[in-house]
Amino acid sequence: MISLLKVMNYDPAVFAGLYDAMLTHLPQANHSELNDLILAMPKVVKQRYAVPGYVPIAFQIGHILQVMGRWEPALEMYQLCQQEDPPFAELWYNLGLCYLALQNHQEAESAFQQAIQLNPELLLAQGWLYRIQNNLVSLDTEPLTPTSL
Repeated sequence: MISLLKVMNYDPAVFAGLYDAMLTHLPQANHSELNDLILAMPKVVKQRYAVPGYVPIAFQIGHILQVMGRWEPALEMYQLCQQEDPPFAELWYNLGLCYLALQNHQEAESAFQQAIQLNPELLLAQGWLYRIQNNLVSLDTEPLTPTSL
């Protein structure tokens, strides 16, 4: 997949087309493949543009980084998406997960509230908000891992 991305000069439309396959392959990817993906993502971000019919590229890259457990770079991509694209509930939900993983419960609470405001039926955001507001998540607990989501 990364080879195709390289051949296509890290085109965001190619990345968007490979997004689902990349997410599916991540659990089986070896260290070299993961490293190649990490190195490719900034090149895709540099060239990003709106790809019709796809979720914003910064969101997709943030999601892949999140699944890899790379919370800070994922947060940066989500914040970039937040600045450039109209708000959507999944963006705010994933921002909340990043803040939670980084032990910033106040920002996580705010992000989950925004997610719920945009989509009141987003039960996962409601669950995390409830846990934060009822002190069921503490600052000294282990940070989130991608498998704990």
